Amino acid sequence: MGRQVDALNKAGGASASQTAIIASQPKPFHHETVEFTLQPKESLEYKYRLDKGQSLLYAWKSTAPIEMRFAGR
Repeated sequence: MGRQVDALNKAGGASASQTAIIASQPKPFHHETVEFTLQPKESLEYKYRLDKGQSLLYAWKSTAPIEMRFAGR
């Protein structure tokens, strides 16, 4: 089980939107910036590979309304 999931479970079952959970990670934090410019009606699929137990902290912004879907496996 990932460290973040384990820390969330130990927090008493509060939802992620109610509780900020930070668990130490065995590797240093890696920062990466990726920028995409899309035209109206254009789409993009972006994938990021993580090993079992690794965490991903991300943020995104848009200058116009968008439809966004996030899926994890």
